[in-house]
Amino acid sequence: VIDVEFSPDGKLLASAGLDRRLQMWVVDHEEDLPIVMDNNNGNVWHVAFASDSKFLVASCNEGEIRVYPTDTRLLADKVCPSLKRNMTQEEWRIYVGSDIDYESTCKSLLIKDF
Repeated sequence: VIDVEFSPDGKLLASAGLDRRLQMWVVDHEEDLPIVMDNNNGNVWHVAFASDSKFLVASCNEGEIRVYPTDTRLLADKVCPSLKRNMTQEEWRIYVGSDIDYESTCKSLLIKDF
């Protein structure tokens, strides 16, 4: 770990590392594992939060800057319009975990009554 930052609102903590990982914790849920963003092309050198704490910014190798929403609802708003279906229960088990109850990936993909 080479950089650690708290969000301006004090609710989140992020770390940057030479293991190509950017990690983020919810401070008042210390029993939870961090959210790990390890899709970086190289080392993560620095982390910073936007002044409103809604985005996490990371500087990576070769001058690359990555921006991640810190609120899952913001992420869902960006991802859901490009999805064609919800996760299957098997995909949920693999990627989310069997210890978390299955729920629809995106509410907009639910079958609606006519």
